[in-house]
Amino acid sequence: MLSDWLLILILAVLMDVVVGEPREMFHPVVWIGRLAELMRRYTPSSNVRLYGALIVIVCVLTASILGFYAIILAGRFHYLLGLAVAAYLLKSTFSISALIDVSGLIQRDISTDALQIARKRLPALVSRETLQLSKLEVVSAVIESLAENFVDSILSPLFFYVLLGVPGALAYKAVNTLDSIIGYKDGEYYKLGFTAAKMDDILNFIPARLSVVLIALAALPYKHAKDVFSICRRDCSKTQSPNSGWSISAMSGALNKRLSKPMFYSIGDCYPPAGEDDIASARIIVSVCSAISLLVLTSVGLVFNLSAVGGFLGI
Repeated sequence: MLSDWLLILILAVLMDVVVGEPREMFHPVVWIGRLAELMRRYTPSSNVRLYGALIVIVCVLTASILGFYAIILAGRFHYLLGLAVAAYLLKSTFSISALIDVSGLIQRDISTDALQIARKRLPALVSRETLQLSKLEVVSAVIESLAENFVDSILSPLFFYVLLGVPGALAYKAVNTLDSIIGYKDGEYYKLGFTAAKMDDILNFIPARLSVVLIALAALPYKHAKDVFSICRRDCSKTQSPNSGWSISAMSGALNKRLSKPMFYSIGDCYPPAGEDDIASARIIVSVCSAISLLVLTSVGLVFNLSAVGGFLGI
């Protein structure tokens, strides 16, 4: 019989593949973002960094504790409802199909010379200004985002689910969401987002480095697995983030193509620039990496009998 822990994971993946992203009004991550935005409006003029730490604490505790009790209450009403709620909450922390689908739409736009439409879609994946990007810059941004979001939106949430169950995955996603809202290294949010940015760096430290191995495995059919490690050793520190450079460098090596963000970094500059066909290869690599991640993390969870810790609650 499948453990409840594994059932929750399987249901969450099925929800992601078949249903996709929940509507905004029903999306727990959107609620976390709105709570953060509400608290941001009341930022004091002094002790800004301390207030930023308070935002992190409130959002993390709210997400994990409410998630915990939602599963408890649903499970008391009916066992299957408890499973469904746990799976829904877990699914809200990761997104495989949306990442693959959006990058596929942008690839189609580029291939049909609808570059302006591709630029308008791109903010769904990246935070940089997109309306003035050239075709090659749009291509590079998509591939970089596939690599970086593989860690932030797939591997890390599942990693913390294995360690700490659904509340752990929700806590991670709260930090990651806060990092995207206020966690800037400079500008007006530097002090306010300091704690969120640092916490996100800490939580993604191990998954970012695990991603290199996973991308190397996915790159075996392309016979570029060795390049993944060589380019990563050389270029992983070029990005401002201590983590994003690892998966982006690994993807550059896997494709044997240069990935660059104008005025910031150029990774794999010994290669030619990535072209539109490389988006398809990057999408395949991320899909394979996601499958391997699920297999490995599930095996770890079952070997250590995680279901014995929290039953159907996934904790």
